[in-house]
Amino acid sequence: MVDFGIEEEVYITEPDRPSLRSLYFMSRLLWSNPAFWYVHSDSNFTRGKDIRLGVMGPVEVSTRRASGASKAIEELRKVRQSLCRYVDGGLLVPLGQLANVDAPTLTSGMHVHVGGVADLDRVYDNIAYFLPLLMLITANSPSRVDGLKVKSYRILRSYAIGPIRDDRFYRFQDIIISRRLGTVEVRIFDPIWDTARIELLLECLEALATTPRHFVVDRYTYQQLRYKAAVSGYGADLVHLYEELTQVISIPEAIFTRIPADDTAQLFEERGVVGAYASIDFAYRTSQSPWEYCPGQAPLPPVGQDSRRLLEQALGLICYYAVRAPYKLGKAWLEWHKSPRVS
Repeated sequence: MVDFGIEEEVYITEPDRPSLRSLYFMSRLLWSNPAFWYVHSDSNFTRGKDIRLGVMGPVEVSTRRASGASKAIEELRKVRQSLCRYVDGGLLVPLGQLANVDAPTLTSGMHVHVGGVADLDRVYDNIAYFLPLLMLITANSPSRVDGLKVKSYRILRSYAIGPIRDDRFYRFQDIIISRRLGTVEVRIFDPIWDTARIELLLECLEALATTPRHFVVDRYTYQQLRYKAAVSGYGADLVHLYEELTQVISIPEAIFTRIPADDTAQLFEERGVVGAYASIDFAYRTSQSPWEYCPGQAPLPPVGQDSRRLLEQALGLICYYAVRAPYKLGKAWLEWHKSPRVS
């Protein structure tokens, strides 16, 4: 059985943008179980000119390594429950990019590690071949500042991913072979609230990792399909991939024709940005549909700063970021420079 590990990034908005107070919530999470959360959590910041929009980026939680899709989803639900417990003053928003923000370094992803396999290159090829289709299972970044409607603006613009290269270890691309962990790390997916869709995605990855077939990915074709899928979603160019995928695993075509970005875009249109974020937070915390959220049923985070919130930001910097900085720096070095290991 294939092993999975999931890294999930989400925004903690107050109410429409994250602040350094996110680190305070993460410090509470860290000290609830330091041995686990020191390794299985992280924080991100904006870079370069994006800092003008705010310093804080998304936070991250990750699962233990688990065998099979269902066990991995159990682990994901556990880390989500813990995160929800300690984030009681902000909205948890799993989106690829915040609404109406053009900031390539202010993006969130869901990275899936596929391990426990003998031939990493074959698994890499099989997953990469179908990735322009599979990414639609979680594509969830429909907004852009100039009004252009797309399925995942993050996939088009994020600094941390990009079309596949000859070098399979180069970190900032859609799918890599991880130097540090010896896994195939799929980085292209947007975060979503719906664990049922994530489980279906893992089942597809498991089927592709275990099939005796070997699909050969062409980089030029991949780049063209990737762009079309991120802009327009499922179309005629992807039908052949769907038909080939059904030869490996049975999956309904509707999974690709109605995707999370469509619901998110409708939430923005009907409820506004903050209303959409509150609805998505409700879905993330309860596993119910965001459409079940009734506006006003839960208090929104206050706007602005006060002395207590400033103190919490300072505590977060000291008790979370500073404490984890040595591990974070060491991990980054290994991910770029370590000699590749075997899964």
